[in-house]
Amino acid sequence: MSDYHILYAPAKINLFLKVTGKGADGYHSLFTLFQKVTLFDHIIIRKAEKGIKLSCPQGTVPEDERNIAYQAASFFYKVTGLSPGVDIEIRKNIPVAAGLGGGSSDASCVLNGLQDLYGNPCARDNLSSIGSKLGADVPFFLEPYTMAIGRGIGDRLEPISSPPPLWFVLISPCFPVSTKWAYENLTLTTRKNLFIFSPEHVINIEQFLHNDLEEVTASQYPVIHTMKEYLLSYGAEGALMTGSGPTVFGLFKEKEKARLAYERLRSDSDWAVYLVRSL
Repeated sequence: MSDYHILYAPAKINLFLKVTGKGADGYHSLFTLFQKVTLFDHIIIRKAEKGIKLSCPQGTVPEDERNIAYQAASFFYKVTGLSPGVDIEIRKNIPVAAGLGGGSSDASCVLNGLQDLYGNPCARDNLSSIGSKLGADVPFFLEPYTMAIGRGIGDRLEPISSPPPLWFVLISPCFPVSTKWAYENLTLTTRKNLFIFSPEHVINIEQFLHNDLEEVTASQYPVIHTMKEYLLSYGAEGALMTGSGPTVFGLFKEKEKARLAYERLRSDSDWAVYLVRSL
């Protein structure tokens, strides 16, 4: 069994996100559709003599217990009773605090990587429980499927079998948005907003793009609207902010149209632009 693993942590987008309520514990309940995409952080995990050491060469994330990937390793050792001994290196490609789930994906990669390194000492249910404690997106990243409906806080998952191939152009305006801030500033209403989605609707997903958090973030950062307008003018079938933002995606069903939009945006703007496809 290897003492060294290189893992790839994908980003995700929310193809829709409805906030359906708020529990007594302060957590919001969601109805969302997760999609993994081909933008990856690289995670290198090595067995070490003792302790947990985390590094990020770019210096874009904390390298201590404030990092969710570090917390994942700590939980793993506590649950399994194993003595801590791992070096974790995170090479970031996914923008930080951008609505793309990069931290959650890194944490899930660390959990799955430690499972492999130690011969699967943690029961699957325990691993999922760790994931839920770390963050609402982590359980989705722990699973092998690439698209799923999320309910509860996002941890009750219904996988979508045979999802359609999709292309996306992502625009990140290179400033962070706090998920906590977005939810704290969301006004929940009692009016009934009918939103019905079932797995067979995924073939026409462009008709279901909606994000309750977009209005919150865009009220503070109007550039969200500008980025959407660019994507639609360049041929996207739909455009939406993902998660709590500020990243916006344009959805394309044809690779060539997505590529052309990507090239135009790279030349016409100073934003970080990514061409990705669904996993």
